[in-house]
Amino acid sequence: MPVVKEVFDPGGRGLRREYWLVGLVGWVVLFAPVLADWAFELSEEQRVGWAIGGFGLLAYQIVAVLAAIRRLHDTDHSGWWLLIALVPVVGSAVLSGG
Repeated sequence: MPVVKEVFDPGGRGLRREYWLVGLVGWVVLFAPVLADWAFELSEEQRVGWAIGGFGLLAYQIVAVLAAIRRLHDTDHSGWWLLIALVPVVGSAVLSGG
């Protein structure tokens, strides 16, 4: 499955479309189980959406970081530049080019 292989590969370059698609799918994966819990009005004991959403969050974070690394490669930067984002205000300004 080459598509899955590309998603988990930090090397190479990533398309802008791929980067935003990862974000969109991530939101769906995170909130669909929770919305299903609310829609079916399940009791606290029956709710599994929050747990599934938590596991989805972990998987999404891994894929999102790898997609961000590939987008940094498009700007001729190393993936290590993503660590700059951890610096409040300054990090996001540097990465956005502003």
